Amino acid sequence: MKYIGILIILSFSLISCSWGDDSPTDRGLTEIWWEWFSLEAPADWTTIDSNDLPLPKSGDLVLALSSAEEKMNYLNNLVVLRSESTSSTTSSALVKSNIGFLEQNMANFDLISEQDISFLDESKGTLILFSWRYNSQTPRAFYLQTAQNCGDKNFFLTLSLAQELESYSPYEYILKTLSCK
Repeated sequence: MKYIGILIILSFSLISCSWGDDSPTDRGLTEIWWEWFSLEAPADWTTIDSNDLPLPKSGDLVLALSSAEEKMNYLNNLVVLRSESTSSTTSSALVKSNIGFLEQNMANFDLISEQDISFLDESKGTLILFSWRYNSQTPRAFYLQTAQNCGDKNFFLTLSLAQELESYSPYEYILKTLSCK
């Protein structure tokens, strides 16, 4: 549950731009391959060196990407954290347990939606959309979050956006592309 707080801190250390093309044939994505998973991300987003980010209190920062352009003084970003799996918990259970943590530990947290999803590798999960702001003077940011259990490892993905959108489907698609290896 510490992962959510860590993800939010990491997200606020980054800043945002808009991206998104609903066309399934031209999404502007590139595939990223890691030792444990693959993921599609916007081709023009850049990798952030882990030395430029705060270290998570638990778990490992696997990947941090940000958009190239600021929007509303914020860079849209994607953070992936990894933790060892101590049980055969489901991807949905990982997300649902984080919702309780967010509600209890974050003032100004607002759960907007929760939906069951199918990752492109056909595994099942849960995707949440929530908004949060540091305090009443800071603008509200919007977060899409999911998790994937990949055997002995859990991956927590959080995509942070500067503004509320009519449709989050291009960003939901990005999170659904996570495939375990």
